[in-house]
Amino acid sequence: MANENNTRGPLRRLLYGIVRRTFSGEYRIRFYEALRFLLANQVPLKL
Repeated sequence: MANENNTRGPLRRLLYGIVRRTFSGEYRIRFYEALRFLLANQVPLKL
């Protein structure tokens, strides 16, 4: 269990860094516009 926690931290930081580099401003704007639309129209998210 302790070993799992030791590897989870660096992996999360790596994934966070990848997302930050690949999720550019243009895509972020589109994402937040779509999210705003869903929230304004009270559309439930389908998971």
